[in-house]
Amino acid sequence: FSRVPERRRPLFYYATLAGINHQVRRQPRQRAIIVDEVHYMSQEASLMTFLANMVKTVRTFGAAVVMIDQDLEAFIGVEGAQAESMAAGLNVTAGQFILNNASWLVAFGMKRDAAYRLASHFKDEVLPSHAEFLARMGSDDRHGKGMAVVRAGGKADMIYWQLRPSEAEHLFGS
Repeated sequence: FSRVPERRRPLFYYATLAGINHQVRRQPRQRAIIVDEVHYMSQEASLMTFLANMVKTVRTFGAAVVMIDQDLEAFIGVEGAQAESMAAGLNVTAGQFILNNASWLVAFGMKRDAAYRLASHFKDEVLPSHAEFLARMGSDDRHGKGMAVVRAGGKADMIYWQLRPSEAEHLFGS
């Protein structure tokens, strides 16, 4: 929606989400709904509330929701400034609901304070060692290597991977 005036974008986001939600309910089947750049949605409290309701209900209709953003703040606001975040339009409660109801959470490198906020949000699952791993990790795109912390099934694990040569060729070109 880059060509849509900024003040009208929430209407387009809402119409798109409402259409997807209607389709999921009308024709239940297995499918994935991918929402990239959640921070655009988080700037409008009603959109985050709508997303939270979708997360809660679409599972019933066989759909999964994948939400992607570079910053944890898109979901839980800025550390020590939740009131300011909420005053700026961020629906912190809906964002926390989304995180709490996610079957899987995959976190790549984060700033130290964000990594420890994630650990404090999931006290019994994401350990301080996971937070430290998130704060120190990196990736090597040229060689197809990466690291992440995956939270699923009530626990978190640290993972490291490297692509096979054929995978790297298809993903990065020859």
